Formats: sequence, C-alpha cells, structure tokens
Amino acid sequence: MPGEISAENIKKVIDVVRKKRLTSTELEKETGISERTLRRILSKYLCYWELVAKDKAGNWAWYETTRVYATNMDLEIAREHSRKLIQGLAALGASFADPELYAGKAKEIAIQEASALKEAAEDHIRTGYPSISAQITNLNNLNAQRKNLYENATGQPAPNDWPSLLRDLHYLRKYQRAVPKKLPIPKENLKMVQKLIEKIPADKLALIDKLEEELQIGDYQTYKDIRDLERKIEHGEPLQGKCKLCPAISVSSN
Repeated sequence: MPGEISAENIKKVIDVVRKKRLTSTELEKETGISERTLRRILSKYLCYWELVAKDKAGNWAWYETTRVYATNMDLEIAREHSRKLIQGLAALGASFADPELYAGKAKEIAIQEASALKEAAEDHIRTGYPSISAQITNLNNLNAQRKNLYENATGQPAPNDWPSLLRDLHYLRKYQRAVPKKLPIPKENLKMVQKLIEKIPADKLALIDKLEEELQIGDYQTYKDIRDLERKIEHGEPLQGKCKLCPAISVSSN
C-alpha cells in the first residue's frame, strides 16, 4: 500500500535513490508513496541507517555517491580499517558456505577476536549494504522455518545437529539411487537420516527439499557477495557503513 511503511516500500525507495538523485517531490512521484510515509521512511530508517543523505543541491542521494573523505589520511585510515575486517568478512562468508569452513577460519585467529571482527563486519553490511543485509535476514528467517519444520515433522525438539541432519536428509533423497556409503554423509548421521525419511510424511519431506534448495542458493549468493567485498577492499575500496570499531575519520556529503 502507498501509505504503508513496509519492507517493500523501503526497498522501493532504495532502488530508486540508488539509480539517481531526486528531490522529495520527484521521489514521491517515482515511488508512488505518500509524502508523509516517504518522509518517515527517509528520516526514521534510511537516514538513521546512513544509507541516504541530501546533497548540496537538496536532492536525496545514495550514501555511496555522497561519501567524501576530508583528507587522504582519512581515506587511508578507512582503507586500513577495512583491511583489518577482511578476516571478519571471511569468517562471516564461511558461516554461509560451510560450518566446517567457518570453524577453520575461526581457528586461524583467536576465537574472541574472530567473534569481534565478524560482528564488526556484520555491522558494516547492515549499515552499508542493504541488499546483502536483506539476503542475510532472509537466510535467518529460512533457518527459523527449517527448525520449526524439523520439530513439527518429527514431533520432537530439534537436536543441536538439526541443520546437518536436514542437509543430509535432502542430499540422500536427491541422490537416492546412489550407494549410501559413497555419499558424503557422516556415518553417525546416515542411520538417523534414513529413519527420519521413513518417519516424516511425504508432503513434509517435499517441503524440506524445497527449503534446503532455497538455503543452498541463498548461502552461495551471500558467500559470493561477501567474497566480492573482500576483493574490493584488497584493491583499495573502503567498506561502506560503520561499526563500533570504526576509527574517527571525517566523512562529508558531496
């Protein structure tokens, strides 16, 4: 609805502002959102998150196109801060790619430091990269659905290893004509998964397959996007957004 503050309307404003700079009147016309609702979206959400700002001409502009560092020293400080967060981005990306890969990344640096760097990386993505942040939110919601489905389908609380059980269940069903021993499924999971397949109704097994496919696609895309950010940092582009570890630098709007 035009007068409603919803994720859909917020995204509509983001998509328009990322393409070109607009006055409030032009933005209202482009999005079809009422002036009152548009003002609230800009002030309470996009400006608060520092995703948009008004340029010197009074047009609404996407933050990436308005960010100007006061001095070369400030730019270099931002670059150095971003380089330090590559490890945090790597840990975050690995958590979507593969749990074992994430555990390996965490071991490369002290666990406490890995956690802090990962949290800082998440803050930068949340405040500077709305599309990736939306993907992560969708994945979190998808995982909540997966856990609820497991408990609903089995009638039991989900054990600690429920994500791997659902993944292996889907994998076994997808390659059911293959010899089980040749599938990359841990022995401790194989019998449990086979029992689950026998116990869970066909309609819920089909829903599990659907959610697992969506998760694989979402995990891969998120991992890919985070790796792209790492490469940009390596080539001198500072991270957008902010985190509690950010150094004090002067950034203005252009």
